[in-house]
Amino acid sequence: MTNKPPADDQSCTFILCEDIREELNRKFIYSGVYPGEEIVALANKVPVEIPSLAFVFTFRTGEGKFKAKIEFVDPLGKNIISQDLDDAEKQPNLPMSLMLKISPVSLPVFGTYGAKAILDNQVYNRPVVVKKSS
Repeated sequence: MTNKPPADDQSCTFILCEDIREELNRKFIYSGVYPGEEIVALANKVPVEIPSLAFVFTFRTGEGKFKAKIEFVDPLGKNIISQDLDDAEKQPNLPMSLMLKISPVSLPVFGTYGAKAILDNQVYNRPVVVKKSS
């Protein structure tokens, strides 16, 4: 099989939630989904402390076997986590998901963070906004 990374950013969907569980039949259960990938700090202070945070990137296009990694970077560019995953294999005509859950999470500043899925050298970046409640 020839490695052909997902064509573009539009072929990748992203879900940010507190927890995820994969079922045996390729379905997922998401808990505590953050709509619009926004985390609202109810206490209006930093650091924002969250019991857990899960990242799910799903790819609809591409095929092959890839070195996979998920990174989460704060607005100042500092890594909160950079985690190598098992090699990911994308079969033709089937979606492929990359998932990572971190617990606990301390977000040091308000602003736009970056959630990144990396397949070989191809980066798929999604913004995550952390803001005050009002």
